[in-house]
Amino acid sequence: MKKMILMAAVAAVAMSSCTNDENYYEDVKTPISFNPAAKMHQTRGIISDGVFPENSSFGAYAWVGKTNNGENTQLYMENVEVLYQALSDKEQKAWQPSDTYYWPPIAGATLDFICYAPYKTKGNEVKPLISSTTFSYSDLTIDCNASNPIDLLYSTKVISQNQSTSPVAIQFNHALAKVAFKVKGQNLSQKTHASAKTNDIRYTVTVKEIKLTNVATEGSLDIMKSREESPWKWVVPQIWTLKDQGARKEMTFTESGVTVAENEKTFGTPRIVLPQAINTLDSEVEAQITYDLTTQIGGILSDTQTGKTSTVKLSAFNDKITQWQTGKSITYTITIDPSNTLQPITFTPSVNEWDSQDQTGSTTVKPNKKQN
Repeated sequence: MKKMILMAAVAAVAMSSCTNDENYYEDVKTPISFNPAAKMHQTRGIISDGVFPENSSFGAYAWVGKTNNGENTQLYMENVEVLYQALSDKEQKAWQPSDTYYWPPIAGATLDFICYAPYKTKGNEVKPLISSTTFSYSDLTIDCNASNPIDLLYSTKVISQNQSTSPVAIQFNHALAKVAFKVKGQNLSQKTHASAKTNDIRYTVTVKEIKLTNVATEGSLDIMKSREESPWKWVVPQIWTLKDQGARKEMTFTESGVTVAENEKTFGTPRIVLPQAINTLDSEVEAQITYDLTTQIGGILSDTQTGKTSTVKLSAFNDKITQWQTGKSITYTITIDPSNTLQPITFTPSVNEWDSQDQTGSTTVKPNKKQN
């Protein structure tokens, strides 16, 4: 009987302790939230110049158990999706994990965070390998002709965070590069002769396609950390390891037709590409421009040549740009000058030799006598 009473007492104490702990935890727990930033906004899958888009999401990792060098090894959050949402009708929207996570209610406890975007979902299987000290993409294939490309983002590592620093400021960086094109015209009108009062020769150039060749599309990225910088940062720029020539493709920018003018016009949609050198001996990236050229003289004579092509090496645009670097946006401007098709009129004069003609018969002229 005494034994049974003792067991009941122990059980009561355990239940009481559990209830008290839960009440205490409810009073002090604070949800983890984020404040992502990356000088970006979203345009057809590409993020640039603004804030992280509220209709997107990112993945978060967190570690607890601070060591002297700021490395945490005890995993606290593993690939948790973070969305811009309100957890209840009474709360305002904020960047919060899909399942609520709370700050450790322990004095002095801190968390370290690493994040990436976009979050791995069905249909988007691009997910980096992340640990407390590394961040890498392995054997990644980039579809450089995708209409809705994936703009891979990785964050700097945020260390020593607690509920007093919430929301956690996340700074994202672009893991890939962006390439865009603009077109313009030059000498689009000329005079038929120097003394003409107006330009009566006019050219119309309509660009139809810009095609890049020898573009690398497969590679791996291993983002290593730098302990020499404070706060903790990744080494930049990041260098991708590319696959062999078999992974090189054509990248095509197309439009229904952009008629060039003296001012620049955007051609096609900017593309996400794998960072790479563009002027190596075995993989020089070239651009082939396809356009139509119409020449009109005085509003009367007209000639149209369709499907004309010109090819130029990208390194010829700017000899200082020898590679597409991680996180860089490169815009090439193509200037088309049709005036070299105009040839000056020249002459080669010659005169036929005089012909000799045989004359027959003769006459005598006598002075002071009328001639018959």
